[in-house]
Amino acid sequence: GLTDERGETYSVRAARSPREVARLLQLFRESSLEVSFEPEHRHLIAVDDHDAVIGGVFYRQVTAERTHMEKIVVSRKHRGHGIADGIMRELGRRQRARGVHLLETGWFQPEVLARFGFRVDAASGGMVLDLVAASAVPH
Repeated sequence: GLTDERGETYSVRAARSPREVARLLQLFRESSLEVSFEPEHRHLIAVDDHDAVIGGVFYRQVTAERTHMEKIVVSRKHRGHGIADGIMRELGRRQRARGVHLLETGWFQPEVLARFGFRVDAASGGMVLDLVAASAVPH
């Protein structure tokens, strides 16, 4: 498990049931983020010590070396305590383990993404994170 900045424990893992995916979708809606989950999407969720979904991210593999991260969310109650950092680290770790070199995303919260090492990608009009670079995703 992981510990947030308040000392609360949480963990980040793949969603295990349609109910968890539905709860993640609900978190996006509560945050006024209109998203739609498609069959090719994968979901990584943050859960508290009671296994309640408190955040997550969804993404899809575009090619063997590129993954597109759609959006990340943390519930209002848990924001500002480092949980997004834990989600991003785990996403980066899992993608690197799969041989993915680039994590790309749209122009979504660029100042937050820059913290994780994303840089502006003029070619796509979005942002990319080089997972192979030693500086990628703080450990």
